[in-house]
Amino acid sequence: MAILLNSESYYKVRERVTMKKKIAGIVKKTLCYAMIAAMVISFMPLSTTEVSAASFNKDKRVTGVKVTKVGSSYVQLSWSKYPGATGYQVYRAKSKGGNYKLQGTTSKLTYKNTGKMNKKYYYKVRAYYKKSDGSKKKSKYSKAVSGKPTLARTYTQSLTLKDSSIKITWSKVPEADGYQVLRYNAEKGEYKNLAKTKNLSFENTGLTKGKIYYYKVRPYKVINDKRYYGPKTGVIRARTKLAAPGGASVGQAADGLVVSWNGVGAAGYEVYRAESKDGSYKRLASIKSVSYKDKTAKKGKTYYYKVRGYLKMNKRQYFGGYSAITSGVINDGVPIVKVTPTDYSVKLSWQAVKDISGYEVYRATSPNGSYKRLGINTKSPTWENDELTLGTLYYYKVRTYKKTGGTKKYGQYSLPVAGKTSVLAPTNIKASALVMRSQDPLLQTAHIRK
Repeated sequence: MAILLNSESYYKVRERVTMKKKIAGIVKKTLCYAMIAAMVISFMPLSTTEVSAASFNKDKRVTGVKVTKVGSSYVQLSWSKYPGATGYQVYRAKSKGGNYKLQGTTSKLTYKNTGKMNKKYYYKVRAYYKKSDGSKKKSKYSKAVSGKPTLARTYTQSLTLKDSSIKITWSKVPEADGYQVLRYNAEKGEYKNLAKTKNLSFENTGLTKGKIYYYKVRPYKVINDKRYYGPKTGVIRARTKLAAPGGASVGQAADGLVVSWNGVGAAGYEVYRAESKDGSYKRLASIKSVSYKDKTAKKGKTYYYKVRGYLKMNKRQYFGGYSAITSGVINDGVPIVKVTPTDYSVKLSWQAVKDISGYEVYRATSPNGSYKRLGINTKSPTWENDELTLGTLYYYKVRTYKKTGGTKKYGQYSLPVAGKTSVLAPTNIKASALVMRSQDPLLQTAHIRK
């Protein structure tokens, strides 16, 4: 029995020893961890608050302040980050040197301030550092910047030009209630109201064909029954649709066919050619003059031409209608006409062409005007045109013809040449009345001049 008791005591003692060892190990580890933590803490940097306090300089000012966006009822500001700042204060005044009042504080680098539409405001910003006791350390004010709540600007998107109307289409302004269209009034020397619309387009009708007009468009918003306008577009220059060039004709030169037409006030012209009247027309050239020499035309082949003018407005081209189709062919023996003026007539001459029946002479008062046949067929390579109006400039063309089976087959017209009489029509004519002498004073007249 005694032996059993001793054995039991032994095991109890052993358990107590083991427990003490475990407790000692835990304490040792805890102390070790505490030492490591203390070392880590000793090497940690200062808190963000301490860093901000150290880097904040109250003697500097906030920089980079600017207006980044405006709306009909707000101005949005932004600025550069200020070292060590806890936040920023935004101030506003009604004039640059006026009384600035605090509008709000923010920890961000932007601020949206509400205000009245089209009213100009001035802003300053300063940074601050908030201390642990709640007090603030403040920087100097930024330089003043101005801004005013307003609608965004609209932009022209397209123009539709017609003979007597111009249609303008513009971009949408989200906050706008409508748009005002203004047109330049030459008599007033300013842009006057033309129309107000809630649409994004307006067609100005009843215009003069080929005339240039000037427009501006601006959005508006109605607040308390009062209309507030946004900024105007730049000048919108538009011209009613160009007329089709008239008087298109083809003449033969020594090195090709020459297409000419009457100008319509275009910025330039495009010349098209096909090998049949109803064929596929391809553009030959884009030029600023009113004639074009087609040096690629081949002898004996008939070509068909048409021309259209264009205007350049708002970085786009706007085209007028096509001219009437005119044709030409390079043949042998096309007359090269020379003009010799006399006192009261114009003499034409050219080299004789073989194997023809005769020549026909045509005359007009402009190079691409309406040419009329002078009425006489001649077999001689000369022609004298008399009974002319003194001082008037005339234009002439000549073409050959050959009779075959009772019908005439014509050659190509010559290029037009100009001529007028060498004697000019008198100008500044003054008439004087004769001085009549009579014994009767009632019949005596004074010298009269007109």
